[in-house]
Amino acid sequence: RAVAYDTVSKDLKQERKRKLRTLAGNWQLLSLAPELFKPWKNPICFRFISHKICRLIVPFILPVLLGVSFIGQSLFYRFVAWLQVGFYTIAFMGFLVQSLRKIRLINLSCFFLAMNLIAAGGFFVWCLGRCKYAWQDNIFFSVRK
Repeated sequence: RAVAYDTVSKDLKQERKRKLRTLAGNWQLLSLAPELFKPWKNPICFRFISHKICRLIVPFILPVLLGVSFIGQSLFYRFVAWLQVGFYTIAFMGFLVQSLRKIRLINLSCFFLAMNLIAAGGFFVWCLGRCKYAWQDNIFFSVRK
């Protein structure tokens, strides 16, 4: 019978703070509960890995995918590499020129890039041991007690 309320993020800054907190918490969860990876102990192990873990590692796979695409010898790999460069270019254009974000593809690419950068940031928040400060306003400049 519990009732919870949450507010929708009004802008990217607010969403960044929320996502940093939740994704750093996901990394913390992995370190505190390794049994989540054991299918014989976790009946939803596959769902956990596919929905939580994959989302956490995508930001680290994207640069590898770009590099491998450029290294590939075939025309297909080069095409995929330049598609990725184009995608990231329009995302950066959207960050630089806000009015361009009215174009759906540019807005989606900005959101995709921002969320993956934030997900990588969550990893670094966890690595720095700042998870316990994640509910404060300023994660990166909190003073440890």
